[in-house]
Amino acid sequence: MASIRDLTCIRSVSHMAEYGKYEEEFIVYGCSCMEKGKIVYRISPQYQEIAQFVEASRRKRQYPSPVHTLMRRCVVQTGQREQLLYETELELAGVLQKTYSRVFFEQLEQCGNAEAFNAAKVIFDELRFQLNGIFSSDYLQLFEGLVSVAWQAHLLTEDALVEIEQWLHKVKMQMAYDIVAKKPFVRTFYGICYVDAKGKYQYKVNAQEDIVLEEQRKAKRQNLKVSPIFHKTYWYDYGVEPKMIREQFKKEVQDYYGDLYWQYWDILRRLGSGVSREQYVKTSNFIDEQGIQEVTNAFLEYGYDWNVRTCSDNK
Repeated sequence: MASIRDLTCIRSVSHMAEYGKYEEEFIVYGCSCMEKGKIVYRISPQYQEIAQFVEASRRKRQYPSPVHTLMRRCVVQTGQREQLLYETELELAGVLQKTYSRVFFEQLEQCGNAEAFNAAKVIFDELRFQLNGIFSSDYLQLFEGLVSVAWQAHLLTEDALVEIEQWLHKVKMQMAYDIVAKKPFVRTFYGICYVDAKGKYQYKVNAQEDIVLEEQRKAKRQNLKVSPIFHKTYWYDYGVEPKMIREQFKKEVQDYYGDLYWQYWDILRRLGSGVSREQYVKTSNFIDEQGIQEVTNAFLEYGYDWNVRTCSDNK
């Protein structure tokens, strides 16, 4: 038998439907960045659009803010959806504008626009030699993650990176006609590995990339060893539960982010950075004085990516 609450909800929904009204949840994602001296705001209801923009920006040595999320639930009348979505996007843009000032981006550029050197190239030459003839998208993704670690620390020049990207493109083109057995259901999972304060491997996996990204950001702020985000798409049939696929993915993440991976990660991190640690500390102190925790966190994460933080920098 339906409860009074259930009957009330049914009548409420029927009433809203009758008058062309319904409740909807709007979720938008966004970040800000300085491009050619102008601060721009990238907002979208699609997380992947913002994630791709962030990745492209870092490839060009531009430094966007962290990705922010805004959720807004409201009653939508017929024909109002686009307007309400636009208002939600404007609201998030306002949050970004209030949080990240021009000074923040100028300080980021001042630190990050340092000259790169090719300390890591010999390592990637060796890895490319080992990967020749091994057509594995998973291995290539791990390789690309290490390249990103080196690039962000200014351990590769633009010419060296272009050479690596051309090699990756060539290998991927050779794999373009690999047959994928597609089944009725598909799901993509994302995961990271980090080494906790006791030196033990910990793994975080989820079907939502933004949740895994937040775990990665937290590890960076704590100055823990943390991997790039690894992702994989699975096609599966009837009778297979998503949690079974999730466990399979977690096992693969554990296998890939093992001792051998961290050996290469450690070698790269020991190479230092093209970014001046002295400049980073000076700028970090200036950022802290602004008293905005989100900004302090963002700068800590950039310090981690640039490989200029030490244990004494932890906050």
